[in-house]
Amino acid sequence: MHSGYIKHTLLFIFLLLSLHCSFSQSIKSLHEGNDKDSSYYHLARIGPNEFWAAGEYGILNAIDSSGNISPLNLPMDGLNILKIEKIDNDIFILTDNASIFKFNYQTKVLTKKAFPQFKNRCFYDMVLTSDNKILLCGGTTGISKGERLIPHGFIAITNTNLVTPTIVWHSFRKFVWSLKKTSDHKILAATFNGINTKILVTGDGARWSKYESVKGLVHEINLVKSDVIYCGTGGTHYNKNGFIQFEKKRPLKFKHAGCMWSMQEINEAVIAVSQKGKYFNIFPAHNKAETVSLPTSFPIYDIEQISNNKLMLVGHGKTAFIVDLSR
Repeated sequence: MHSGYIKHTLLFIFLLLSLHCSFSQSIKSLHEGNDKDSSYYHLARIGPNEFWAAGEYGILNAIDSSGNISPLNLPMDGLNILKIEKIDNDIFILTDNASIFKFNYQTKVLTKKAFPQFKNRCFYDMVLTSDNKILLCGGTTGISKGERLIPHGFIAITNTNLVTPTIVWHSFRKFVWSLKKTSDHKILAATFNGINTKILVTGDGARWSKYESVKGLVHEINLVKSDVIYCGTGGTHYNKNGFIQFEKKRPLKFKHAGCMWSMQEINEAVIAVSQKGKYFNIFPAHNKAETVSLPTSFPIYDIEQISNNKLMLVGHGKTAFIVDLSR
């Protein structure tokens, strides 16, 4: 056999082994959930070694970076928690029925603000503006759980004292799923009409204009370095196909993965979690992706980075995992 062929073959095998090593990981199960358990919808870093997992019927647990889970025992009135955001010492807890809780991490005081004018509306996402205002988004409560209702989507503005939010954008036929501040301090919003997504942009929180159109449902907007990236699904069938898309580029499509609910950048990769109980290592620079099955068939709804090599994943039925990418 020609020596040059052998050299090339050995080099190819070496590269494959190197690629395999770069994808290696270990998965630690914190809780392999069941349908009787409430679901975690959101995961938020609260401190260097503390994460809060929150969701269905007001479930709210603390998880440390080693995977120890403890209940927080804060009275959430049985409301579904959809989002948690920490701003300085205040933790804002958004619910699916016209209420927001505010917990001071130092004083341990919990207050609840109910907004009757948002009755039957959920607060799905929030972002802090450059002038310390809070933008909120959402729509009809049942939409957040997959019900087919008139969306009545909105974007509203308030402050950190949670004065009555003022609606700055609304549409009866679009739900607003995600808000994200860009590297140049603009804010993007993903609005979905049941078929396609229109990304809106604002510089002041009050005036909104079209930024980009994306086919399908964009569930989350995020940044990879300063580049905008979207994840979601091809429509309202969350169990079918998912996608990841960098702005102005073609989407990376994942058949039978289900909706891509959330994503994080780590070590030059994008890690996305899906409806089908899987996560995906996506390497934009090499246009490659790897599918990793978890020991569950339940949806994984959210992901947070623990360290340079570790991730925490949570989802349906209190499902929770820690993934170590360095092993």
